[in-house]
Amino acid sequence: MRAESLDVPQRMIAAGLALAKKRGIENFTVRQVCSKAKVNLGLFHYHFSSRLNFNKEVLKELYKELMTDFDLKIPADLKPEEKLKNTAQIINKFTKNNASLLLSILSDILAGNKEMAVFLKNNFSKHIFIALSVIEECKRKNVLKNFNSLSLLFFLAAPAAIPNIISAAFQKILNPKDYKKAQKIIKEIQSEKLANERFEIAMRGSLK
Repeated sequence: MRAESLDVPQRMIAAGLALAKKRGIENFTVRQVCSKAKVNLGLFHYHFSSRLNFNKEVLKELYKELMTDFDLKIPADLKPEEKLKNTAQIINKFTKNNASLLLSILSDILAGNKEMAVFLKNNFSKHIFIALSVIEECKRKNVLKNFNSLSLLFFLAAPAAIPNIISAAFQKILNPKDYKKAQKIIKEIQSEKLANERFEIAMRGSLK
């Protein structure tokens, strides 16, 4: 195999991820992936065998982005309260930048795609344990009240993630004219200012 062909799978994965972020995980074709990656159509099946295998590789690449943010912004020597706030900001950024893709994954799972659900369960859990460890540290250091950690995780993650997913849903269900009218409100909902406000409101009853 020639040296220049060694990056072909990664180029296709990158192209697939770019398309998935705009359209969702199923709303683009293999031909579009290969065109964007500038590779021969036959190489797709050579490297990935099936669309399902390719989708899994795309989602693994997506998850790397999330985990890179956690590695960079949750260092061990950071104050617990800063780790908590950074965790919320990471979740907000990730769901905002990938709202359409995450909405399509959620739709697949709700439609009964068991293989996707099992794949996510087995491959997309590390960030949950990191967030829970941040919460546990905050409880030990008396930053948070001694509530159930899973309940605290919900109140930390939901205000960061849900508004972004709902905004993506609006784009799907509204006609272009109505969506254009709603864009100002959606942009405000997704702003960093309101994301920080939601974090403060959600944590107000939990902080010591």
